[in-house]
Amino acid sequence: MTSVSERPRVTRTRNPSRARLIGTALLVPGCALLVIGLIQSVADRPTQVSPGDTAAPTIQLRTRFSGVTPGGQTTGFAVAPDGSLAYVDRLRQRVVRLDPNGAPLAEWGPRFESDADAQDLNGIASAGTDWYVQDRGRARILQLDASGRSTRSIDLQSLGTYGPNGLATDARGNVYLADTGGNRILVFSPAGALVRTIGTAGAELGQLKQPMGLSFGPDGAMYVTDFENNRLERWDDTPQATNAWALTGHSWGVAVDRLSRVFVPDADHNVVRMYSPRGDLLAEIGGRADSALGVSTPTR
Repeated sequence: MTSVSERPRVTRTRNPSRARLIGTALLVPGCALLVIGLIQSVADRPTQVSPGDTAAPTIQLRTRFSGVTPGGQTTGFAVAPDGSLAYVDRLRQRVVRLDPNGAPLAEWGPRFESDADAQDLNGIASAGTDWYVQDRGRARILQLDASGRSTRSIDLQSLGTYGPNGLATDARGNVYLADTGGNRILVFSPAGALVRTIGTAGAELGQLKQPMGLSFGPDGAMYVTDFENNRLERWDDTPQATNAWALTGHSWGVAVDRLSRVFVPDADHNVVRMYSPRGDLLAEIGGRADSALGVSTPTR
């Protein structure tokens, strides 16, 4: 059995000329959506980042958005390659688009298909100019074009999903869904066909117990917040589970920047933690009343 509390030490190289972290914080009353390191998609990604050379953090608050949706009703957040943003407003069953500075671009929904309105939007991911959004109420994943029109759907009813949450895409355009109650990750091709499942129920390395959020690093590695095991687990691009590390609070989401730094929100302690790919803590954002970068109930 692999212990998630024991992990290799990582020697961090501090380079004064390293690129600054690009970050955006989207804050709403009673809820925080933190996008730090996600907008790296507008820049060229390195082909490989050595975990031993993970850059020490330089953190800068770039934008603060407020009043965008009622607290606790944001159930998905994603960044497009052009730096524009989208989040799910679950209360109104809408997808809200923002430009990189937070200015409104569009609202889509609740009718994405001609035959019915969305019933329970939860999870969104970017794929080029398209977007994938999950409708749990109708048990499907919708592919939306740049105008918010559904061009294709993936039917989940026959797959026995139970309370799925996180949604992500990889560099090849495959779609990944965290089937939370099923203790697995479902992988679909760009055409919508199920191509594999990742993970089985349990607490060993490579197993999951209620996966919530998932995100990909520049090297193709997948990071999954394993909610009930209270840890974050990493798979390489084969995919093979490589390591996991314990978290100090329950986390609903995860993000990875172009330097392979992993950001995990801790809603229990009002903090976002930055880790190396091997789980070494690099920085904390928030967590104290006097913090200059305070966050409240960070989730996605």
